[in-house]
Amino acid sequence: MNRILKNIVRWFCSRLTENQFHSVLIYLLEIANGEHRDIHFRPEPTSPHFREFSYDQVRPLTSPPDWAQEKPAQKKTGKSFAKRMKKRKGKH
Repeated sequence: MNRILKNIVRWFCSRLTENQFHSVLIYLLEIANGEHRDIHFRPEPTSPHFREFSYDQVRPLTSPPDWAQEKPAQKKTGKSFAKRMKKRKGKH
């Protein structure tokens, strides 16, 4: 954002003389102080999900899980993945 503002200021100043710039600066300070109600700023963008969150209904674990009970017994083929890949035929 800083680079964008710097480019805007550079472009703006290239269009003005120093006396015009000082006049504009005074006018901008009056706007910043709220003396010109007819000039409105663009609203600040907000995130569409700002402060919208929900709690997870599942309680956290109090002890580590026992993976032996949770996973079903897997059938072993007897060959490792590397051995099965060696036997593949083709141009690789």
